[in-house]
Amino acid sequence: MDMLQTLLPIIPMILLIALIVTTKRVLESSLIALVVAYLLVSPKDILVNLSTGLSETISGDLYTYLLSVTCIMGIFISLLQASGGAIGFGNLLGRYANNHRKSLLATFVLGLIVFIDEYLNALVVTASMRTLTDQHGVPRVMLACTVNAAGVPACIFAPISAWAVYYIALITDNGILEGTGFTGLQMYIKTIPFMVYPAVFLIIFLLLCLGIFPKYGPLKTAYERVEKTGNLFPESGKVGDTKAVLEKGNSAFFLIPLLITITIAFVSGDIFMGVLIGVLVIALMLLVSKKMTSAEIIDAAISGIKDMVYILLILLILFTFTALCEDLGFIELAVNSAAKIITAELLPAVMFVVIAALSYVMGSYWATSALCLPIVVALANQLDVNMPLCLGALISAAVFPATCAFNCESIIMSSQSAQVQPAEVGLTNLPYALTALGATALIYLALGFIM
Repeated sequence: MDMLQTLLPIIPMILLIALIVTTKRVLESSLIALVVAYLLVSPKDILVNLSTGLSETISGDLYTYLLSVTCIMGIFISLLQASGGAIGFGNLLGRYANNHRKSLLATFVLGLIVFIDEYLNALVVTASMRTLTDQHGVPRVMLACTVNAAGVPACIFAPISAWAVYYIALITDNGILEGTGFTGLQMYIKTIPFMVYPAVFLIIFLLLCLGIFPKYGPLKTAYERVEKTGNLFPESGKVGDTKAVLEKGNSAFFLIPLLITITIAFVSGDIFMGVLIGVLVIALMLLVSKKMTSAEIIDAAISGIKDMVYILLILLILFTFTALCEDLGFIELAVNSAAKIITAELLPAVMFVVIAALSYVMGSYWATSALCLPIVVALANQLDVNMPLCLGALISAAVFPATCAFNCESIIMSSQSAQVQPAEVGLTNLPYALTALGATALIYLALGFIM
């Protein structure tokens, strides 16, 4: 019985990680782990405790904020995609991309600009640029990897992206802002310079597109195959296509709502207000131009909200699970154990490597961030380490699988749109991701001693 009480704080967490690794299903694994955790606490009262826990999460400030912002973000993304604005901007870039290097750079630039959401980025940018890159002999895996390498860092660095909204909510909810005088948005902006991994990965692929960084691993093999056979697809062949993508579009439907959204968000410090006005602007543009009727706009808006339901369900379960683990003493146990073996100088580098490995096997930055951020905050406070530095290391680590894990959504969507297998894209990116991982770990090690 004493042994059970000792192990109780860590059993649910170990079970969650094991289930995600073996099943690759975050939602189902989280739900099972949550139920088991409540069974361990009180089997007789599991229904009452589970209901209470979920209700408290739903009514909490963190989930309420994410619910509202995520839904309005879903509407905005859906309308942007329906307008064809990003396609129009891609076609505009394509006018100047008359060779292999320029076609890759055009893809890279568009990947940076479509930063609102990694799903929109992966699907729209890849689909809109594949005809252009095909004309200049770019392997399809290189197309998918380039979009991923530009899009993932762009979504992290942009303070009004879906990812940024999530992290701002986590930062606000974990008491980091107390006594600082900063808003969640301001703290996130202070953290951006310490998001080392996405910056390193971005630079590597920019140099790769310019022909400066060497090709190695599966990417080198892909280019050799194109030179010998002219086949742009890997040996695994071409896979099913995505939904029909507009061939033409007006870039104004993308740039105007986006610029207005960014301006209002920064001036007001309110992301929700910025996106809400962005939605109104693009809806008005679609109506005035007669590209869509009011009924079609409403249908697109509902579709956008539906696209966010899966994420909101995962967050509901994960936040409830994290709160329960905190009540069981897991965070306190983890912090005390880590503080005994890690110095303040080593914390950023060690934390980055460990969380990156955990994030890779779990394949979900949502889950990794929700579970690890309270521990990171507590360790940073206990060891008196620069908070933006530690937050940057956490976000960098959580983002790692989005650049190389075949079971991560951004890889799946970009590969689907490029008509290749997710494993092909993940394995092609992996050598460069590991290169960036090693360089990032050294940078965090240096920063740990400097700051």
